Amino acid sequence: PSYSRLAKHVLSWITFAKRPLTTTKICCALAVESNEVELNLDNKPNVEDLVSVCASLVVVY
Repeated sequence: PSYSRLAKHVLSWITFAKRPLTTTKICCALAVESNEVELNLDNKPNVEDLVSVCASLVVVY
């Protein structure tokens, strides 16, 4: 996906999560395609990419 699309997806998952997400969980959530029934790990983004596209809006502890 494009950087802006990836950033929107990351921020949406973080915003609507009921509890804090681990980096593993957010990456797996982003790897899920809406038209697929199985997780495709080839779609799993790197944590560094998530932080980069979200600039200073996302911090990993």
